[in-house]
Amino acid sequence: MYTDKYIPEQEMIDDYQKHFYGFNPSLFPERFKFFQQLWNNFVVSKKNTLNYTPIDEWVFREDPKFIKPKQK
Repeated sequence: MYTDKYIPEQEMIDDYQKHFYGFNPSLFPERFKFFQQLWNNFVVSKKNTLNYTPIDEWVFREDPKFIKPKQK
């Protein structure tokens, strides 16, 4: 329940997708399929451009000037 009104789960999902995609995918399946293909092509392009390196790889690199020497 939300604000004293029962909203079915599918209606909430539809409203979220309408907000996220700009349209309701269940009402426009062709448009949704096109959007998904476009997004997939974008992701593949980014992976190829970065040679499959994660965008945030720098976070995991160890910089020698920040590594503390091991205690004996």
